[in-house]
Amino acid sequence: MKIYLDTNAWVRPFEQGNTIVNLQKIAMDKLLEQNFDIFSSKFQLQQFGRLIRTELNLDRKLNFQYARDLCEYTCPNSIKIHTYVKRESDQLLQQTMMNDNEDAIHIVIAWLRGAKYFITADDELYDTKKFIIERSLQRISPIPGMTPENLQILDPINFKKIMGF
Repeated sequence: MKIYLDTNAWVRPFEQGNTIVNLQKIAMDKLLEQNFDIFSSKFQLQQFGRLIRTELNLDRKLNFQYARDLCEYTCPNSIKIHTYVKRESDQLLQQTMMNDNEDAIHIVIAWLRGAKYFITADDELYDTKKFIIERSLQRISPIPGMTPENLQILDPINFKKIMGF
C-alpha cells in the first residue's frame, strides 16, 4: 500500500505540543515502524530546505532538519515533479478553494503516483476540505498509463485507527 506523507506529518515525530500533537506524534512513530510503501517528492525536499533556511526558531529549525533527514532516509528515490503536476495542482486549487499551492502539489503528486493514503497533520486538509479535495481529484485526468486509486486524506491518528496498530 502506497502512502504519501505531507511535510507536517514528517515533522510531527520531532515536535512536542498539546494532546493532539502528542497523539499524532505517537501515531506517526507507529506508522513509520510499519512496512508501508512510503514515498516522497523532490518538491517536498525543496520545501524542507526552504523551511530550514527561513525558520528563526532554533528548535523548529532542528525539527525541520530531522524531518528532512528522516524523509530522505525513508524515501531515497524521491519523485521529480513536472509541469503536468503544476497544471493539475492549479486546477485542484481552483476547484477546492484551497489556500496553499504547496498542499495542492503534494496531494496531486500522491494521487498521480497511486497513493492510497495522504497523511497530514493539517486540520484544514483532513477536516474541512477532505471530501471536496477527494471528489475534485476524480475529475482530474491522470497521466496516460497511470492508474491512480481513490486517495484518502487522513490525519495520523485516524490512519492509525484504520490500520489497527
